[in-house]
Parts: sequence; C-alpha cells; structure tokens
Amino acid sequence: MVASEVRKMADTSKHSVEDISNRLNQITKSVAVMSEMVNQVMNSIDKNYGSIGELKGAYERIAATAERLSDIT
Repeated sequence: MVASEVRKMADTSKHSVEDISNRLNQITKSVAVMSEMVNQVMNSIDKNYGSIGELKGAYERIAATAERLSDIT
C-alpha cells in the first residue's frame, strides 16, 4: 500500500517537473522573441534619429539660403 502511494507521488512529481520544464522552455522562447523585437525597435529608432538629423541639416541649409535670398532682394 505505501509503495503504491509512493509510486503515485513519484508519477505526479514527474509530470509536474515535465510541465514546469515545458513552461520554462516556452518562457525562454518568448523572451528570445521579445529580445529580437526590442533589437529591431532600437535599430528603427537609430535610423529615425539619423533621418531627423539629416532633416535638421536640410532645414538649416534651406533657412540659410532663404536668408541670403532675402538679403539680395
């Protein structure tokens, strides 16, 4: 009787460990996907920051040209 109960407990523990292991694997995969997505967002932010700098430079050149044109007329 006692041996039977011990076997049941061992079987239940085994299933619990397998379930926990599967869940940890799913969490690990999800974290890896999220990490890749964060990297993609960071790359996009870097590109956008560079574009903003280019736009700022172009605007400054246009403003300087407009100022020079207004001085001529």
